Formats: sequence, C-alpha cells, structure tokens
Amino acid sequence: MAYNPTPGIGAYAYDKMTTLKWTPANGVTSQSIYFSTDYNDVANSAPAALKAALASDAASYGPVDVKMSTKYYWRINQIVNGSTVYGQVWNFEVPAYYRVDNFEDYIGTGNSSTAGSLREDWKDGWSMDPGTELGSFAVLVDKTAGATDANTKGEVRTLMKTLLFAFDNTGNAIDYEYPSGFTDLFTPAHPYAEINVSLASLPIGTNWTIQGDWTLEVYFYGLTTNGTESPLYLLLEDASGHIGTPVVYPTSSDIAVAEWHKWEICPEDLATNNVDLSNLSKIYIGFGNRNNPQIGSKGSVYFDDIRMHREVMLTTDLNKDCRVNFQDFAILALDWLMHAGCAN
Repeated sequence: MAYNPTPGIGAYAYDKMTTLKWTPANGVTSQSIYFSTDYNDVANSAPAALKAALASDAASYGPVDVKMSTKYYWRINQIVNGSTVYGQVWNFEVPAYYRVDNFEDYIGTGNSSTAGSLREDWKDGWSMDPGTELGSFAVLVDKTAGATDANTKGEVRTLMKTLLFAFDNTGNAIDYEYPSGFTDLFTPAHPYAEINVSLASLPIGTNWTIQGDWTLEVYFYGLTTNGTESPLYLLLEDASGHIGTPVVYPTSSDIAVAEWHKWEICPEDLATNNVDLSNLSKIYIGFGNRNNPQIGSKGSVYFDDIRMHREVMLTTDLNKDCRVNFQDFAILALDWLMHAGCAN
C-alpha cells in the first residue's frame, strides 16, 4: 500500500498549484490516482475521481490546481501480484488563501546564480548587477538552527524566515553590514529602490484569475530608525510587458513603526494599465516614487507572508473595490432615488 503522502493527512496546502507525492509499495506493477472534493467518490474509487493511470515507480502527480477554502480527498490504488491494493483515503485542506511567498523555501541569501537561495528568485540591485543604481539590498532572515548565509537575527511573523529589504533613496551610497563577513559593502543609492521576483518561480504561478473576491495581503515590519519620505509601493507586470501603476501604501509613517502591519490590495488596483492578471510575469516591491523619482529616505523593512486571500466583501461595499467610502454612498443614494415613490 502506498504511504508517506504529501500534503500530509489533514494538513493544509497553501499553494494554488499543489503537487501530490507519496512512496509506492514494493512489488507494484501499476498505479492509479483518485482525487476529488467528494469523499465518497474517492472512497469508492469512482470513475469520476480517477485522474490518471501511473507507472509502477511514479511517486508524484501534478501540480493540480486547487481552490481556496476547500477540502480534498485522494488515494493511490496499486496492482501488486495481479491484485488491486486499495490505498488509504488521504485528505488535505486549502485555507482561505494561497501562498505567494512566505520565504520558508529559501536556503541562504546567495546571489542570482545560487540554486535555492533568496536572490535566485528575488532580484535586488546587488544581485542583478553589483554596482547597479537601484538602491536596494535584500537579505534572508533565517532563525533555523544552524542557518548560514543569512541574518540569524531579525523579525519573523509566523515561521522561521523573512525577507529584509534595505533601501536608500538619499542619493548617497549604501553601507551594509552583511552577515557573511563583508562589513563594508557599498551600493549606489537611487531616487527609488526596488526588488522584484518572477512569478513563474513561485508556487502561486502567473495566472491570478480565480473565482470570487480576493485581495493581495502583504505583511511588513518597520524599524523606528527608518525615514518615511519614500513611500512603500507594489505593482505587477504581465507577460506582454504591461506595467501597472504603483499601488502606494497609504500610511507612510508605518514603515517606522516596529510592529507587523497588514497591507491589503484589491485586484482592481493591480490590473491598471491593461495588466493581464491571467498572464503575469513579475511582482515589484519598492520605496520611493517610481514614476517621478526624487531624493528621499532610507531604512530597512521586513516582509513576510505575501498571500492571495479570499475576501468576504462587506455588504456596504457596493462597488466591490475593497473600500467603503463616498462612492458606495453615491451608489446607495442613486438607487434610493431611482426607487423612491409616493405612497397612495
């Protein structure tokens, strides 16, 4: 009988595209995988739940596209000595969000050519081209025992790792204290500082069109020594090269507050300038004014738990823009005027 399932029994799966893994039993000649949201279909090995016939040595299937707030069931049936061995029915659950990045999979800070490192995916000014004028420097914070090539001190929100983003928009060179022994590492500053990641390298993938309402959640932690003249922003780029208008975090003083802040961004704000959410390329996070660069401030901010979260819209959010404001009141007032009448 197949064993050692991933996701584990009763576990949460946080990725939109989830790969199912297991260990085959000895003496297997063929396998079949059953997968469904219907327990009975899987438990009865119903044809509706049959996804594929697999080779005897197959140990994974997928990735499969899973939905938020949904429980899934699956099993592996195997042929051993000409007889069917029915596998245990396993299950996992997808919470009310997909992981974009929580930084737990990275091993060290590295550089753009270091496999598995932060900078293989997340590009800062240093990793793209040492000496480039991007004013940005990203480091992995890793509190795992025995961690190397990473800051072992710093703020983490949930698990063991975060991204530390140092920025400098003052026009002066940045002097970093890098944890691997380099104490005088200089990078030219710039009127805006930015890091980016290719979405194809992240579990969330490049297609962000899903059923239902959702928001992008970004958690960040500031330092009290940070300057606040350079606002925090985020934007998307699609595969056709359309770049969205930067979405600016509304309270710039929060980057100088030493606590975790949750930033929620609606998809409508990310899809400006014809950005196609079904065919994305990159996500950018930065500080400053990207469209009108000017001298600003410097500082360091921790980022963690970037998520696509299923949103329960407020009943008063009439135009579904993730905000309750005068625009919703105007819709309500117009509707009232359209239906107002005199009682007989």
